[in-house]
Amino acid sequence: MRVYFTLLFLFTPIILISQIKDTTHIIQSKDTTHHIQLKDTTRYIQFDTNKIKDTKLFSVNSDTISNDFFIWNDRKNLSEIMDEKSGYFINYFGVGGRNLIKYNGSDEYAVGIFRDGIQINDNFFGGFDIEDISVNEIQKIEEVSNVSSFLYGINTRTKSINIITKDAFQPKLFSQFRYTQDRFGALSADFNINMPLSRKFNFVFGIGNHTNDGRYTNTDFSAWRGRVKLNYYSSPKFNIKTDFYYSKVQRGLCEGLVNSTDDTLASSIYALVNDPDAYDKVTNYSYDIDLTARIFNDKYSVTKLKFYVNNSLREYRDEQNRAVIDSVLLTNNFHTIQYGIDFKQNVRTNLTKKIYTDIMFGANAYFNYYNVSKIFYDWNVLTDNPQIVRYFENKIYTAFGKADINIDRLMISGFAKTDYLDNNFFLQTGFEGNYKFIDIDDFSFAVHSGANSTMGGISYPGLITQDYVSLLNVYNTTKYRYIEAGVKMKYKNLIVDAYLFDDGYNNEINVLRNANISVDYKSTYFDGYVNTNLWGFQNFPHFFVKSDFAYHNYFFGKKLNLKVGINLKYISSFYPEMYSQYKYLAINTNPQNISKDIFDMDFYVGARIGTANVHFSLANLFNKLNYDTYLYPYDDRGGFVNVISKFTIIWDFNQ
Repeated sequence: MRVYFTLLFLFTPIILISQIKDTTHIIQSKDTTHHIQLKDTTRYIQFDTNKIKDTKLFSVNSDTISNDFFIWNDRKNLSEIMDEKSGYFINYFGVGGRNLIKYNGSDEYAVGIFRDGIQINDNFFGGFDIEDISVNEIQKIEEVSNVSSFLYGINTRTKSINIITKDAFQPKLFSQFRYTQDRFGALSADFNINMPLSRKFNFVFGIGNHTNDGRYTNTDFSAWRGRVKLNYYSSPKFNIKTDFYYSKVQRGLCEGLVNSTDDTLASSIYALVNDPDAYDKVTNYSYDIDLTARIFNDKYSVTKLKFYVNNSLREYRDEQNRAVIDSVLLTNNFHTIQYGIDFKQNVRTNLTKKIYTDIMFGANAYFNYYNVSKIFYDWNVLTDNPQIVRYFENKIYTAFGKADINIDRLMISGFAKTDYLDNNFFLQTGFEGNYKFIDIDDFSFAVHSGANSTMGGISYPGLITQDYVSLLNVYNTTKYRYIEAGVKMKYKNLIVDAYLFDDGYNNEINVLRNANISVDYKSTYFDGYVNTNLWGFQNFPHFFVKSDFAYHNYFFGKKLNLKVGINLKYISSFYPEMYSQYKYLAINTNPQNISKDIFDMDFYVGARIGTANVHFSLANLFNKLNYDTYLYPYDDRGGFVNVISKFTIIWDFNQ
């Protein structure tokens, strides 16, 4: 940790660009002296005039989650942040685990994760490793609507989540240091610096480390993450941004705990794991160049072109220390490379004062190259294909378009996307609308609905299926349908959003069996939300309630901003699915009945003192051992045994 504190003081902020000072001219006469202040000398020119803003968002109509939402209750990673939002269900694998982000009954492979508009799902397995991203680099999170999410990336039929990273352009150097201590020896530190080089150049650098010795055998974990950004804002009509991201994650793959009817898992000494030897090391490199231009004389019309490379290397090993090997011993690594091109153009047309249209169209090209371990195929069934191929490639081309028509209180959208692969085309279409019946100062009431349809479609990247059959078949001809309808009401500080939905294959739709209801309240001193999720999907709880209630106020002459709250979750009993950490896949089997209701409660305190945020939590106050993934605890035991279960401090340094 000394390295971080050294960096902290080396990069103590300095003012790089001073504001223009006021100038006063003195004119003297025989009788008086006149002090005349010249108007032009005090004019302030905005520093980021050349920056084209909000170019990383997919849509201006998307919902966004600001970091104020998760910084106060101290969420450590993306999965913990999204678990607070309606519709999401997370499978936990402990501190440092590769938690699964699921949405509205889908598996993790149907949720697209993006960073500044570039998809970062695993190029071979399709899921996402939450440890690739540090919470400290997140500025806000964009949630694309459920109906139109399929437009972006590959296999995003359920949800698209776009992480907008910190990329401010300001006249002063800014640095931030975040340190977190969790239960059972878990430590995390992240340092970020934003340095303006001139009115046109900006440099951003970040580095972080997250380590954990693990509570149980073979649950140790270590992750290093680095990022570099160099931005050139040549003019208000043309920007160039370059990004480099690096992550190296190593974790023990215990494959879960051996279930016991006794409560022996309270102590790690007596708890047994299914695999004491397996581990993997995953190294990811990502590069991208982002070109943004305003070709038309309209601030709403932006042209975006991205070039990027995602390079991933996975080293999996098992039973390296055993005299007799009876399981898996891999000598070949998984290596995947993706080259991508992304083009988007949107155009706004104002027909009248209250009627305007937004048209967005674009195209993507993906060039995927895979070199995987032979033994991975040996564990699967290849029907009608006796020859094992370790190296292969595919190319995917997509084109899409979306048209929004806004007529006073009515918004209607239509959109479509086509995928091309191996001389096959796949078409996805959809529409959605929103109408505000009432829209006055203190009250608004709106209804919204939408539906989409998929014929075929590509499974990202389509190499793995739930039954492990047809590894080389990168598409299928399944018909898929999604439909939703709901209402949204706002009265002063209260917001209620509720909708019914369903998805199904081959037109099997029952829209009345699933619902998400959110109630949010914000006031001067009290904040709270309750999310109720009703699901009728296998391996999802039927009833999931999330809530958070907090009191906040300023003290000591507004020098202390204090927030105190409780976070509660109730998950009805269900049968958690088994999951292979080796293959990143759910296993179709019937696990033992370890299902029971889960009730979890955290107490937290957050304070903003000057330029520092300090947080601590008492997690899992009832000290329960529950499961939301087969034989992985839902949350490490907390209770008063661990006193302060989580502690985080974030320092901001700027002048």
